[in-house]
Amino acid sequence: MNNGTNPANNYNTSRNNYKVGDVVYVKPSVRLGKEWVSTPIAVWKTKKNANDFYPTQAMITLLTLTPQTSNFGATYINSVAFGNNLWVAGGYYGQIRTSTDAVTWTTQTSNFGTTTISSVAFGNSLWVAGGYDGQLRTSTDAVTWVTRTSNFGTTRINLVAFGNNLWVAGGTGGQLRTSTDAVTWTTQTPNFGTTPIRALAFGNNLWVAGGYYGQIRTSTDAVTWVTRTSNFAQSINSVAFGNNLWVAVGAVGQLRTSTDAVTWTTQTPNFGAQSLWSVAFGNGLWAFSGDAGQLRTSTDAVTWVTQTSNFVGIISSVAFGNSLWVAGGASGQISINHTSKVLTPQITQVAGLTGYQKVR
Repeated sequence: MNNGTNPANNYNTSRNNYKVGDVVYVKPSVRLGKEWVSTPIAVWKTKKNANDFYPTQAMITLLTLTPQTSNFGATYINSVAFGNNLWVAGGYYGQIRTSTDAVTWTTQTSNFGTTTISSVAFGNSLWVAGGYDGQLRTSTDAVTWVTRTSNFGTTRINLVAFGNNLWVAGGTGGQLRTSTDAVTWTTQTPNFGTTPIRALAFGNNLWVAGGYYGQIRTSTDAVTWVTRTSNFAQSINSVAFGNNLWVAVGAVGQLRTSTDAVTWTTQTPNFGAQSLWSVAFGNGLWAFSGDAGQLRTSTDAVTWVTQTSNFVGIISSVAFGNSLWVAGGASGQISINHTSKVLTPQITQVAGLTGYQKVR
């Protein structure tokens, strides 16, 4: 990025070679405040003549994630979340950080000691953090954390989530607890047996929980759970809801979608055999992350575009909030992107476009 000058002014005059009706790839540049940002390829088509172009498919993209200093050092970040104008990141050794902009991070005392924090979430004006050995903390400001009794005993809490005025926590051994205030927790039977629960989300008046061996359950109240067929062969690591769609991701590059969380359709995310660890939806865009810094985005969860994450290891968590995407993972890495948007440049921007490539 640079200030003030459009880097694409030297546009390719070979566009005059295109005929009316040709579909071409172009690289539009979008003005964001005082900065010009070169965006990934979007699909355009000639309009009236070979010199006029307009978008036929407005692609949404994460662009490139920008690395930030998380103050985690080399400590693994397990979870990032946004709530009440605040970002919170939690990880190994009880480490927790807060930020209002995801750029400057402040170290807080989580009261976890050296116990790993697996998950952080926000709901109903409250932050909740869960971790190893059944440890659970709550906070109204993410600065002062209060120890709570989770009723997990020494069982690891893998994740916490909030929805429909209810907190739900899932963990190893198929353990699941619910609470209306995150103080008093009630044991529920999610029908996972001893299979670890690794994914949990609420959307469209439905709870969905996923875990090892492709196990998936749904519930309207987080008390009575119904077994579903996920079409996963291995672990389901993350599930999310957005734009009337459920998306679940897991081991060996597997990804499934569903409109009702009952019937799941296999998609091809182009991830190979690497594991997918996190999926999230925001601002009309799906994003998932995984091993080796891999990151993909999609507007429909069917066609996925590879993005540049600038991560060298696992991206364990991606989240969206306040017009910002944040990703955290191995070696204390954290990155942000504030330019996720629908690309709808005007025809007057044609002179600022570069990299035309005729496709038919």
